[in-house]
Amino acid sequence: MADPSTSDVAPPIYLINLAHRRDRLAKMHARLAAAGLAYTVVQAIDGRVTDPAALAARFARPGWFGPLSRVEQACGLSHLKALARFLGESGAAHAVILEDDVRLAAEAGPLLRQLRWLQPQTQLLKLEREREAVLLGRPAPIAAGSLVAPLLGDHSGAAAYIVSRQAAAALLALSPIPMLPFDYLLFHRGISPIARRLRPLQLVPALAQQDNRGRGDSDIEPSRTALTLARTQPHGLAKLRREARRILRQADERASITFASARYVEIGFEPAADPSVTS
Repeated sequence: MADPSTSDVAPPIYLINLAHRRDRLAKMHARLAAAGLAYTVVQAIDGRVTDPAALAARFARPGWFGPLSRVEQACGLSHLKALARFLGESGAAHAVILEDDVRLAAEAGPLLRQLRWLQPQTQLLKLEREREAVLLGRPAPIAAGSLVAPLLGDHSGAAAYIVSRQAAAALLALSPIPMLPFDYLLFHRGISPIARRLRPLQLVPALAQQDNRGRGDSDIEPSRTALTLARTQPHGLAKLRREARRILRQADERASITFASARYVEIGFEPAADPSVTS
């Protein structure tokens, strides 16, 4: 019998979806079916109806970043639920995690149906474009026109990524969970110790991008609005801590550019024709 952890086997794909967003599920079914990708739905935790105390009990006390809304906490726990499903159900070395509001590139099907191109030691690979240009390290070509590079700058968004078994276990072992949005936890090396430990990579060009970059029909943004000023305009010690981290992050980026051949790279994304849109 073939080893199920080999890269010739289709990786499991877990699609995180809120139960009441059947509209999104229908869109993603059409998109993934058109790409020839099988998937498993993970029902997201609904922060609007979950006991706030039960959510808060999983997280550390607010740090320099400030508190998270209940919906943001539930989003992070939904990703951890998907990672637990991966470890409990599959013997594959890597899994693909998707949120339910992403467009896919034409290359998504061929690249995600098997992962022969993925280096076995890869812990975390971001498939998504959220920003136009991101600070990346030395790239490694993987296929015609595609490359993978160390993600050295902030690139938020956790709507599409590949995660290894080891990385999934490390994330599930976090107790308490740092009080950071889950995308920052994964892909913001400047403020997330686990991101520095997992050394995330970026795929260029991206295979996914959120519909309207997650802002036009977001279940998270409304709950985040009330916290924005506290995060972006802190006072007192919180402001000093933020400024100190900003200076250190900028120094780290300059060092990466000077000594590690890092540079800002256009991520790029060419969406496939969207089968979920009917005329």
